[in-house]
Amino acid sequence: MKEKGLVVSRNYNKAEVVFIRKSACGENCVSCGQCSTCEHKATVSNNIGANTGDIVNVYISDKSSYLSLILVFLVPVIILISSYVLAFSLFKNATLSAIISVALCIIYFVIIKAFDKKIAPLPEICEIINE
Repeated sequence: MKEKGLVVSRNYNKAEVVFIRKSACGENCVSCGQCSTCEHKATVSNNIGANTGDIVNVYISDKSSYLSLILVFLVPVIILISSYVLAFSLFKNATLSAIISVALCIIYFVIIKAFDKKIAPLPEICEIINE
């Protein structure tokens, strides 16, 4: 997956890149007013030496983006449902089962957040569009 962005700062082999966020409302943020900002800033690998002010293409593999989506969206749903069913079969109490399943989801998100920087692949600048 490639996204076009603007390098706003550079620090050795990493750079801060600002992307224009694509909205679900047809790219016209004024019409719905739901978007707080249309920009997204990310730290990316800068092995090709892009400088501040360069417009660049940033690449992240499809496999990495799909894995991230699965870890953030699908796995918590599986944990929530399976832990609720298991807890309900053990305790026969809906409230306790709900508390246990939500607690396990929270624990999962804390673990994901703690290891985020270690397991998340760093997108990289693949080309400078204009200098």
